[in-house]
Amino acid sequence: MSKESMKKLTLDDFIRRKEQSERDKHTPKTDELYIESLGGTITVKEPSISLIEDSSNLANGDGANENSANAYLVYQSICEPNLKAAELKVSGAPHEVVFEIFKPGEVQRIAQHLMKMAGYADGSVRTVDKIKN
Repeated sequence: MSKESMKKLTLDDFIRRKEQSERDKHTPKTDELYIESLGGTITVKEPSISLIEDSSNLANGDGANENSANAYLVYQSICEPNLKAAELKVSGAPHEVVFEIFKPGEVQRIAQHLMKMAGYADGSVRTVDKIKN
């Protein structure tokens, strides 16, 4: 994308985005993800800022806690099938069921996808001067 083809945002653009954001809170965006080890799909919903903050607080910069934070994010964001069903209850924290269903790498990949849905993707914000034709 060239600098010339980029649109300068206006206050009206921000107002429309704010209104859309309010509507999205009532019907969050969903994606269907294929899980190879399970041979099927799950449906995830875009995480809210409060869910991202909660999972970040779990991570606290510790590698072991990062796995728990990812599991928490995944547990809270999967819509279908329902991980909160009584039949899946485990001893310990409820989100630990994620480790009994998914492989560790899958938990990380699902969490990464959820973060991208929330706008935490590489390249989503760039310096205009660095964009080449």
